[in-house]
Amino acid sequence: MLKIGNKPNINIDLLDQNNNTVNLSNVESKYLVIFFYPMDFTPGCTSQACSYRDSIKEFEKLEAKVIGVSSDSNDSHQNFSNTYKLNYPILTDKDSILRNMFCELNKDSLIDKIKARSIRSTFILNSNKEIVKVWEKVDPSSDSSYVIEYLKSLTK
Repeated sequence: MLKIGNKPNINIDLLDQNNNTVNLSNVESKYLVIFFYPMDFTPGCTSQACSYRDSIKEFEKLEAKVIGVSSDSNDSHQNFSNTYKLNYPILTDKDSILRNMFCELNKDSLIDKIKARSIRSTFILNSNKEIVKVWEKVDPSSDSSYVIEYLKSLTK
């Protein structure tokens, strides 16, 4: 798992739910919130995604961009986003390239592949793309609240 102070190589092109190419290294904002979730349309993931949706104005005030990431297909992401009117990008990490980088799992191990699918972690990166906060095994119902409170503490 990447730690605070690490600067991951996020110069990776991934597709969002609208089939737009997103390169995280090109996302301009004071803070970048990346949350990894297991699967579209499951109760916990839906709760987490909708809490970010409902809080997006607060994130914008805090100069933070939110990006969700899972290994589901673009079609699944598009349906998920349309169904719940999500207002931020959801990236398809089909080959778990980004997830493996952030969670440092062995790409060759079947057990690690299964674990990677279920990991729910959240990272905040600053404008230099350095990790400033990590939450592992987050509670989907309170994840966005903790992130907002932490971002508020940075602006005091």
